Amino acid sequence: MKRESRGLPKPWWYMAGIGCVLLTTALAASRGVAERGRPVYQRYCAPCHGSSGTGSGYNAPALQELKITPRNHTQKEVMQRLTDEELYRAIAYGRVDLRKRAVMPAWGRTLTPEQIWDLIAYIRTLAR
Repeated sequence: MKRESRGLPKPWWYMAGIGCVLLTTALAASRGVAERGRPVYQRYCAPCHGSSGTGSGYNAPALQELKITPRNHTQKEVMQRLTDEELYRAIAYGRVDLRKRAVMPAWGRTLTPEQIWDLIAYIRTLAR
């Protein structure tokens, strides 16, 4: 039986779920420390994304031959559209393209969750 919406308030569990998502997002934004993320970025991200985050690291030309372009972390408009959780998933679990090719390695077994949050905090400073 389909439940009709009559302008009734959402169930408590629905609202609680939204509240948890908002709280998690707020906590995630304050979780990382950019100063600790900088050396992690230089070691693990700079080879592809470049030391300044422009997507021009020393691995970038080889990746571009494979039609893979490292993301430019200095593009404010693009980076503002990505949530911290999306960045966390991309870093921890990697990314694949539409053809199921790995376009970014998964770092979740190399970096701790704290290092990933620090990395996200540092990446956010590159787009300012």
